[in-house]
Amino acid sequence: MTGLVVRPAQHSDLPDCHPKGVSYRAWSVDLDGEFVGILGLAYTRPRASLFCWIDERLRPHLKHMTLMRLLKRLEVTFKERGLPVCAIREKSEDKAFAILTRLGLRHVGMIGDDELWLWHPNGGRDE
Repeated sequence: MTGLVVRPAQHSDLPDCHPKGVSYRAWSVDLDGEFVGILGLAYTRPRASLFCWIDERLRPHLKHMTLMRLLKRLEVTFKERGLPVCAIREKSEDKAFAILTRLGLRHVGMIGDDELWLWHPNGGRDE
């Protein structure tokens, strides 16, 4: 069994590209005690932006039940907050399609070569 641990993200886990002063709800993933990924929401009214970073060491574990539970927790957070959620899928990231679809986001357009995805509280996935 792998040593996957999901924990609330700390400020030091956030990528440098995210601006200061933005409010976050994020979870970090450790593998055998080492930080290997982060998934969460940056709240930038009037919507939230979904972000994710994963280290190559985490890729073999993407279907692990621990990570599936994290996706479910994130989906519940979407519904609790009730804000539209947007995400940009980099064309080169093949795993993002399945993750975004599982979370109920829909492809709504393009930004250059990248895809724009959206989840809306009044138009999300039917339960």
